[in-house]
Amino acid sequence: MQLKLEELHKVVKKVVKEEKAVDSFRNEISRALGPTVLVSHGLQLMAESANDRLDFLKHAGQSHGIVKTSTLLRFVGSESPEVRKLVARLLPENFLKSMMRDKDYGVRGAVAERLPHRLVAEMTERFPNDDQLKTIERSKRLTEAGLPDPESQEDIFDMYGEFPLGTTDVDAPGLNDQWYKTLAHKIVSLYGGNIEGQWEELSVKRYCDSLRSFKDEIDQQKLLDNVYEILDAKDDAALEESFKGLAQRLREEDEANINVMPVISEAVDPVETLLESGLSSSEYVKLFEELFEVQKGSVSNPGRKQGILESVARIVCPVSAKTPRQSIRSLDERAIDTYVKCWNTQRDIKNQPFKMSWSPDVDGVNFHVKAK
Repeated sequence: MQLKLEELHKVVKKVVKEEKAVDSFRNEISRALGPTVLVSHGLQLMAESANDRLDFLKHAGQSHGIVKTSTLLRFVGSESPEVRKLVARLLPENFLKSMMRDKDYGVRGAVAERLPHRLVAEMTERFPNDDQLKTIERSKRLTEAGLPDPESQEDIFDMYGEFPLGTTDVDAPGLNDQWYKTLAHKIVSLYGGNIEGQWEELSVKRYCDSLRSFKDEIDQQKLLDNVYEILDAKDDAALEESFKGLAQRLREEDEANINVMPVISEAVDPVETLLESGLSSSEYVKLFEELFEVQKGSVSNPGRKQGILESVARIVCPVSAKTPRQSIRSLDERAIDTYVKCWNTQRDIKNQPFKMSWSPDVDGVNFHVKAK
């Protein structure tokens, strides 16, 4: 009995010690990063909130307070990658060597961002498949050699807004479009599985409320628009997958019918089927691009001289397409006209001041994009 009591006493002392360490961590984070960090809902949420706050300060070019090293060292071995990432961003540089072998991709990136090129090169050798480490190592190597990174010299604007192809200047200092897009992805990842109605507006509002001291800098509507764009892209991807699955099943059924008995029927024209499908503009664009093998490329920003997206050197847009048959039929022309109309409609929805037209070519058609 005495042994059991002693063991219980040790467990209690351990729990009390851990609670004190967590309380100290909360107090230090709140003091160093400000009251907007959520510190009352567990270590995981606190770390996520604190990392978001650090991102904000970094984009805004602002500094933060110093957290006691002794407090941070207690959480170097935390089970949560988000907590370890936070520690890696706040620890003095000479304590980071112990975190160079972290198993988490995000933690390694946070460590590498703060270490000199020599140590980052060691990390790259240890983790040869970590592309993020390779990018950081290359950037630091060029910086230490006094050379510019060519990948950062020319900004490219993704016309479709699906993937970041470069960086752009913004009107509001500190909070650029990529910051909002990254935060929107995180909100969708955290709350996208919520079955309650209107979770998007509630989640965005709650997040912005948590950063209420910066209400003049954070555009709540812009953040909500980014969340909706991500959800729309997910819906479009799911719809496209369903179309592919249906097409595969139809092909399999046709093959089965051919093996059973001959079927005499008129050939179905896919272009005519597309025109009669009654799809939304985004759905039509996706299926047209697949049927006509639309090629996209990077072209000079046609609106740069007029002051449209001045910081963007190039844009990504459709440049050519092939017709299902060698010649361009009137049916194909109708399909192409509809595609151009739908594409332009999508640009209007996204407030992108570009308009597309088309012209025939030997191998199909060429597309031309100009500023409105």
